[in-house]
Amino acid sequence: MPPTQPTAVSVLAVGDVFPDVPDARAAFAPLRDLFASADVVFGNCEGVYSDRPQRSPSHKHFMGAPRERGALLGEVGFDVMTCANNHIVDGGYVGLRDTLDLLREQGIATTGAGMDLAEATRPAIVERNGLTIAFLGFCSVYPVGYEARPSRPGLAPLRVRTFYADP
Repeated sequence: MPPTQPTAVSVLAVGDVFPDVPDARAAFAPLRDLFASADVVFGNCEGVYSDRPQRSPSHKHFMGAPRERGALLGEVGFDVMTCANNHIVDGGYVGLRDTLDLLREQGIATTGAGMDLAEATRPAIVERNGLTIAFLGFCSVYPVGYEARPSRPGLAPLRVRTFYADP
């Protein structure tokens, strides 16, 4: 018998996701059918879910909420989330760990942040319909100290330099 050919996989990618309201399920209700139509739903966890946040490496605006506010992300349909963004270390390294743990406890694969550089740059891998799909997340605009190092938690950094010339 010849090997089975992989089938197609639909991936729905959305932008920043950070429900911080008492009933976020209601906010996601209009998306239920759309999310259900995709084989994989990918988003960016744009903040910290922690009940014990600490000070960030660089003082800035805190984008965080209690863990319970993010405890529905798997239920509403997210399969993969990147945490590579300018708010993921707003609750310090403890807040980062809490957020990653919360997502993973819901069966959400994560990428883009971790307890060291190797974890932060590791792809999130999911399998659907006989195919293996890898997701990466990197951030190029972030506060000082948010970037992961070989022995320090943080986000997956990607530094770029841009130049704009006014014609």
